[in-house]
Amino acid sequence: MNLSGSLNEKWGSFIEAYGSLDDGDHDIEFDTGFSYLHHRNMMLDISFGGGKNDGISHSFISAGISWRLL
Repeated sequence: MNLSGSLNEKWGSFIEAYGSLDDGDHDIEFDTGFSYLHHRNMMLDISFGGGKNDGISHSFISAGISWRLL
């Protein structure tokens, strides 16, 4: 499940939940992030999230760059 939207012309955000169910054992994860449209053909983003599976907690942070080829 994902919810995303534009905050203004340059900034966007999202939040999502996802997981799996296997033989009655369920794992659930959450993450969120922001994107910034640097210019028409380049976007920067950062995201972070985590979860708890089989009693083990974990988290992550990531950054990215995307560009459109002409």
